[in-house]
Amino acid sequence: MDEIEPAIFTYSIFQAGANLFAPVAIYAAKGFQTLENSCDEQNTHPSLWMSHAGPAGIGQYSLRRKEPAGVLAKIDAHFRYPTTEEMNRDFEHYGDQVLGPQVSEVKNDEKKNWKNNPQFKFWGEYHYFTGPLRLIKTVTLSSVFPGDIPKNMEPFFKEISEASHQDEPIIGSYPGYQFLHANGGVLRCLPFSKREDFDPDKMKPYGKVEMSDGQMMYTPPPRPEKVVEPIDFSSMIVEEI
Repeated sequence: MDEIEPAIFTYSIFQAGANLFAPVAIYAAKGFQTLENSCDEQNTHPSLWMSHAGPAGIGQYSLRRKEPAGVLAKIDAHFRYPTTEEMNRDFEHYGDQVLGPQVSEVKNDEKKNWKNNPQFKFWGEYHYFTGPLRLIKTVTLSSVFPGDIPKNMEPFFKEISEASHQDEPIIGSYPGYQFLHANGGVLRCLPFSKREDFDPDKMKPYGKVEMSDGQMMYTPPPRPEKVVEPIDFSSMIVEEI
């Protein structure tokens, strides 16, 4: 199945009546990536998906269509090895934190432990690089369903499992799953690690979507000792044909 962008995913929820499966792709910036750039993108991609899948997606859908909806998802992160320029920059800023042993000094029976580490030259000798990989994209395998939470979620887990594949040099999953459900604009959320950990009774509030006078506002759940202000999601209102 072809990847789709987050905004297209939000629109597709309406188009499909909240009954679809989609790999939602978010690409990292191309070209030179600093260590900080790559780490920042890995942190922001899940939040971007949550905005389109949650408040703008099933939250908006459940409010406007007056029908509950949910989504089960798992994020795969696709990486590449850093370039020589990126490794040198990491070393300039982080020193020994990214400098592994000298390649020529690693015993043959230990080389297998370093086979996935790139190499870079330092003081005329090649060393293994121990800094982070660079992010290419995240692909959130998203299974959306209409109505109340099904008693049997196994078909949705199976759908995600069968779609997860390795089509880039390196792939790694973010920890666990995300589960969202919305009813009348009210959202609940459950992050969990393994299939057997799925328990709808442990879901927590994830805020509320409200619409009025052509505006859509999302109010996150309350936080201790912090005033929570509504966020304007009007730019994500789906214009239905």
